[in-house]
Amino acid sequence: MKFHFLLLFYLIISNSFSFAALQHHDIGLLCFDYTTYDGGLHYVNDQSVVYFPFTNCSGKDLEITIVKNTSAGKNVYNHSPIPYTGHTIKVPAGKRDSLRFQMHPLITSGEGMYDNSFSIKFKGIDGEQHLNIFCSIRYNEGSLDVVNDTIQLPTVDRGEKIPFTTQVYNSGRDTVSIRLDNAIRTENIEFLDQYPVKIAPRSYQTLHFQLKTEQLLKNYRRTFALKTNEKGRYPQIKISFQGELTNYGDPSIKFDSLVVTKYIPYGGDGTFTFWFENDGDAPLIISQVKSSCGCLVPYWPHEPIMPGGREKIVGKYLTTRVGPINKSLTVVANTAEPRIVLRIKGNVSQR
Repeated sequence: MKFHFLLLFYLIISNSFSFAALQHHDIGLLCFDYTTYDGGLHYVNDQSVVYFPFTNCSGKDLEITIVKNTSAGKNVYNHSPIPYTGHTIKVPAGKRDSLRFQMHPLITSGEGMYDNSFSIKFKGIDGEQHLNIFCSIRYNEGSLDVVNDTIQLPTVDRGEKIPFTTQVYNSGRDTVSIRLDNAIRTENIEFLDQYPVKIAPRSYQTLHFQLKTEQLLKNYRRTFALKTNEKGRYPQIKISFQGELTNYGDPSIKFDSLVVTKYIPYGGDGTFTFWFENDGDAPLIISQVKSSCGCLVPYWPHEPIMPGGREKIVGKYLTTRVGPINKSLTVVANTAEPRIVLRIKGNVSQR
């Protein structure tokens, strides 16, 4: 009798475990084209992307609440997926789409084998689905050099566009990819090639650009950078160019007033505003505004101000300093008078 009781208890427990295991198996709400990606070779600084196409075959609308790297134990939601944004990913019934993983933020261990699994969880549903990515990783042993040290551009009228090129040589043993990055783009440069650009070992590649001159000074010299996947912490190539514009005028800065006076209560608004206009015929660039005191913090526009444009320089005074105010801001600009002094005056009253 005791034996039968133990056997019955074992069967109940076994069935419970089997049911629980079934509950946490891959629940198959999203029908993926494939759930394992074998990527072969990837380089440490690659910006390659892995896609997992799927169809919502569950027959109902779903919300993905988390995509987690189960091997590393962290949420990889910021890397995947797009085009969805927000805290949950809504997937309508029958929807055809894909999850996207950027390899660069996932590869953090340097050279070796990459073997990670990812779990997908859904709102209000007990269970998850799984994806896997496998690849080998090593540093890219390519080596890029820009053939031209500084590119001399032709003289044109301001407002014209200047096409120019530079040659890059890969002296290393791996193919190198050049890519654009929002953080290093310059608004004066148009990139005419289709990026990423790949350069094979022992090969030259010509890169094509176009310079917009509306906001440049008469004499200019600029450098910009393009990122690569070469070995190194911040791999990139730098391209320099210089030139001269036919100048049809000069920038000029005209302030409404060079002195602003305010009487402020203790802890009150210590903002002093100086409005000005570029009444010249060329872009006005303010390179710096120097304060005469650490108690006065300046703010100014860093972009060129076009002819006829109106802007302001602001000084914020520390109004916990009781007593008279007599401070200055020195404006450094590309005008005929390179330095202009602005004064703030007034008083901060007692509490």
